[in-house]
Amino acid sequence: PLEMAPSPVLLRPYQQECIDKLVAYRRRPAKGGIGSRALVGIATGGGKTIIFAHLPRFARGRTLVIAHREELLDQAAGHLARINPGKRVGVEQASRHAGSADIVVASIQTLSADDGRRLRQLTPSDFSLVITDEAHHSTARTYVQALHHFGLAPDVSDLNDGDLGRRKLTQEVKDRFTNFKPTDLAFLAGFTATPHRTDGQGLEAIFDEIVYSATIENMIRGGWLCPVRGKFVYTGTDISGVKTRMGDFAEGMLSQEVNTPERNKLAVAAYLDHAAGRQALIFCVDVEHAHDMAQVWNQAGVPTGVVTGKTPRDERHGVIAAYKAGEIRALANCMVLTEGFDAPETSCVVMARPTKSGLLYTQMLGRGTRIAPGKSDLLVLDLVDL
Repeated sequence: PLEMAPSPVLLRPYQQECIDKLVAYRRRPAKGGIGSRALVGIATGGGKTIIFAHLPRFARGRTLVIAHREELLDQAAGHLARINPGKRVGVEQASRHAGSADIVVASIQTLSADDGRRLRQLTPSDFSLVITDEAHHSTARTYVQALHHFGLAPDVSDLNDGDLGRRKLTQEVKDRFTNFKPTDLAFLAGFTATPHRTDGQGLEAIFDEIVYSATIENMIRGGWLCPVRGKFVYTGTDISGVKTRMGDFAEGMLSQEVNTPERNKLAVAAYLDHAAGRQALIFCVDVEHAHDMAQVWNQAGVPTGVVTGKTPRDERHGVIAAYKAGEIRALANCMVLTEGFDAPETSCVVMARPTKSGLLYTQMLGRGTRIAPGKSDLLVLDLVDL
C-alpha cells in the first residue's frame, strides 16, 4: 500500500468501503484485462465525487477525470484540490488548459474537438488512472475514442453515434467490444447514479465489473438521503398518441401535448396546495415548456427562474445562485439539472416531463434527495397523464 497522509475529508462508512473495494480490485492480477475497468453505482446525493476524488491518492502516475458539463468539471476540480493538497489540479476545457497538472479534469467536448487534438496532447503512458463521471455516457463515440487513446476501449473512429446507440448493434460492432482487451497501463473507474442506458448499448461494453453499488433505497435506509413522499397530480392530458424514440417519448410531440396553460396551472396549483414554501425543481420537456411553466408560476405568485441549455453562462449561474439563496422559490429546467446540480435545500420535485426512462426519472428524483438542515423529506409532485 502507498504511504499517504490521512484524508482531509471525513468519509462515510460506505464511501470508505467503496474506495477499499476499488483499490483491492485494481490490485488483482490483470489477466485478460480483469482489474482494469471498474464501474461504481452510487445514488445521487451519495457523494460519488468525494469518493473518486480520493483515488488519485493511490495513483502512481497522473490522473484524468472526464466529465461532460461545466458544473461537473468545476465541482470535481474543487473536491480534487481539497482532498489532494500535494497534487496540482488543472482544467482542460475551451480556453482553459491543464498543462502538466498531476490531475487533469477535462471536458469530453474539448477532448473530442478538432479531431482529438487536445486529447493527443495527453501522453497515455503518463496516466495511471482515468475516471469518468456520469459514466452512463461512456458508450458514446466521443467517450470511447477518449478511452481508446489510453488503451481502455477499442477504436471506433470509423463509426458514428448512431452506430453505437442503435437498440440492435451490428455483430461487427459487438465483436469489436467483446474481443477488445485493455492494456494494464491505466485503471478506469466509472461513476454513475444510473448504471444503465435506454438505447440498448450496455455499459459492459466498457466496464468489466460493477465493483460497488448503493441505491437510493440503501441510502435512505442508512440515513444518508432524506425520505421521499409522492403525490399524483392527474392532468387529464392525453399523451397516448405520442411516439416513442430511443426508448422515451419523442420530445417534439410530447411538448405539443403537455405544454398547455391548463396543465401548467395544475402544476403550480398542486405546489401551492401541497408544497407551498418549499424549494422546488420543475422538470420540463423543452425550452419553450420551461419558459411557459415559469411564466405561469410567476403569475401565480411563486417566484420562479428558468435554466435551459440556451441560458447564457453568467445568467445561468445567477439564477442558480438566487435559487440556492432562496431568493426565488422554484426553478424550471429541461435536461440541464438532471446531472451535476447540487442544491440540498430542494425539498420538492415537480415531474412535469412524462418519461418512459427509469434512468431519467431516477436522475430527476435524485436532485431532491440530499439531506439539509430543517428538511424532513422530499415531496415529489408527479403529473400523471392519460
